[in-house]
Amino acid sequence: MNEFIKPDFRMIELSCLNDSSSLKLNQSPRKCGSFLIPVTRLSRYTKIEMNLERKDKILIVDDNHYNCESTKNILKKVLKEACSELEIIVGSDGADIIYYVIEDQSKGNEIKCIITDENMEYINGSDAIKIIRNMERLNKIKFVNIISLTGNEDLDSNYELIKAGAQAVFCKPLPRLLIAKALKDFNII
Repeated sequence: MNEFIKPDFRMIELSCLNDSSSLKLNQSPRKCGSFLIPVTRLSRYTKIEMNLERKDKILIVDDNHYNCESTKNILKKVLKEACSELEIIVGSDGADIIYYVIEDQSKGNEIKCIITDENMEYINGSDAIKIIRNMERLNKIKFVNIISLTGNEDLDSNYELIKAGAQAVFCKPLPRLLIAKALKDFNII
């Protein structure tokens, strides 16, 4: 039996275990994990809702506050349309990419996707991407999907971002339909 989705709640599948003393809750197909809950009395009309702590995130990194907010608003719409509960976090430099990925993975959380600007003050997007990809090769962190945003329409600079390890490059402002397709193609939403 599938429950309906409510804000802050995930779809769950309910199934009784053989001994009928507990209930197994499986999260929706996009999520992984299950939970056992002891049940003393259960009717077929019982509804169970769980508010599970959200751990998966999308990281937006841009040194321009307006670009961050614009990208965040577009992402919120895309995630809402996809019924996704990913949390959006924001950084302002390539160093933030490295910090958030290491920090979140050390806590058992996961950044599903990084959307980064190229030109930033201290560490630019392509350098941060190279560092992240190198850490993945050394098995220091799990694989992270990376999308780069740039104001450059020059094919050579966009190729450099792909060569650094970005999976997609989009020119600003972020095109909503393309980001939605990319997130679906990367199995993020």
